[in-house]
Amino acid sequence: MCYEQNLTQSQIAQKVGYSRSMISRMISEARENNIVKIRIHYPLQRIRELESYLQDVLGLKDARVLQRGALNHSEMLRRLGALAASLLEEHLHDHLIIGTSWGTAVYETINTVCGQILE
Repeated sequence: MCYEQNLTQSQIAQKVGYSRSMISRMISEARENNIVKIRIHYPLQRIRELESYLQDVLGLKDARVLQRGALNHSEMLRRLGALAASLLEEHLHDHLIIGTSWGTAVYETINTVCGQILE
């Protein structure tokens, strides 16, 4: 309710008939017990012009290019994995055959996909 409906703890307390401190304790307990998780989804910065160019020149159905900017190497790989995972999820369907290679980028992609499945 706090984040989805943009309500304060006091507003939630009024709505459900508990004290604000009780709501605060309930939220803290829910976090500690992994009942709720707060995640901030930020858009991955992409270079859409280069994506279109690669699709045209190479005849690709789809492409993603990550804007690296000032990211360090490990953060860039983590975000690259997240970008690849989102592309994979868009095209995933039953009986699909997927070929992969190995390396850190594939590792980060699998970590992102598996993390989303577990949630």
